[in-house]
Amino acid sequence: MVAVSGYLIGSPKANETPLPPNAEFLWWYQYYFSTERGYKGYKANTQEFNKLIWKTASPKWNFDDQTYKRSSKSIDNPDHTDIVIHNYRWRLGLAKGEKNTTS
Repeated sequence: MVAVSGYLIGSPKANETPLPPNAEFLWWYQYYFSTERGYKGYKANTQEFNKLIWKTASPKWNFDDQTYKRSSKSIDNPDHTDIVIHNYRWRLGLAKGEKNTTS
C-alpha cells in the first residue's frame, strides 16, 4: 500500500498563483505549518495531524485504525517534523531549498 498526499515535486514559482477558495481550503495545513505555532502543533501531535490529513486528502479511503497504525510507523523518526515543515515552507517560498540548475 502506498498513500501519498504530499512530498510531491513542486515549484515555488507555480505556487505563487492562488487556487480557487475550495482548493485552498483543502490545503489549510500548509499555511498553518508556515507558522511557529504550526511547527509546535505538528511536533506535539504528529500522529493526529497525519491521520487528519490522510482523511482530508483521501475522503473515500475508509482505512481503519490498524491500517493507519501500521502505515504511520514511517513517520516515527527524529527528523520527521523538521523535514515536513521545511517542505511545506519551501513550497510557499518561505524557506530556501536547493538551487534549480536547469532553468
